[in-house]
Amino acid sequence: LHLSIRRQRQMCIRDRSYASTNNEAYKAVTAAQKCYRSLPSHFQKGSILDMIYNARKYYVDGSKYEKMGRSDFSKSYYRTAIQYSNALRRSGRAVGSKVC
Repeated sequence: LHLSIRRQRQMCIRDRSYASTNNEAYKAVTAAQKCYRSLPSHFQKGSILDMIYNARKYYVDGSKYEKMGRSDFSKSYYRTAIQYSNALRRSGRAVGSKVC
């Protein structure tokens, strides 16, 4: 392949993997938000509140880095958002939420 076509193809393959990470993070954060809203108000404090805040924050920051072309940072931020989201959902299941 010609050099420019090869480079374009590599960029498409790389961008596809970051898009899937973005979609995974979006789904995880959305599910965590639904879980958070389903919890009784006395559970929506402290560490659980910190988890939903951090999940949203890391997702938004990852989106900003992705727009700046810093895919290496965005992927890391998306993974962290997924970890916070999963931790919140585990906590929600532990207190008996059926949505989580």
